Amino acid sequence: MHKGLIVPVLVATLAFVPTPEAAPAAPQAASRAEPPRLVAPGFASAGERIPVLAFAYRGRCGPTGLRFDDAPVAHRLTRYAGSPPSDRVEMFMTLDVPATATRGRHEIQLYGPGPQARCPAGSATPTRLAVGTVILGP
Repeated sequence: MHKGLIVPVLVATLAFVPTPEAAPAAPQAASRAEPPRLVAPGFASAGERIPVLAFAYRGRCGPTGLRFDDAPVAHRLTRYAGSPPSDRVEMFMTLDVPATATRGRHEIQLYGPGPQARCPAGSATPTRLAVGTVILGP
């Protein structure tokens, strides 16, 4: 009775085994295809300094920075992270939430050189690369 149940399960399992040509891409190759993004705390308070992890394009000319609701804001690069072979740079940054910011939902934007801005062509106009959301409370 159990043999009849085991055989269909094994056949179904073997039917989904990928061939070498259909095997998923290596994690490193997948990270190269990822677009810029940023990770920030979901909640903060006005006047607070918060950490932000930003992923931007590597090897592009021009400044990379943060904005709060599309306005320039005090921020600082604290460390680079990640592996050098990647096509992106990973940065630990801090952002000073404006003391005048009101409670509620706000955006943190990552600006920098876009995917086509390469050296030595010079600095390109910063492009919005990624957006994160933070909710300000008391």
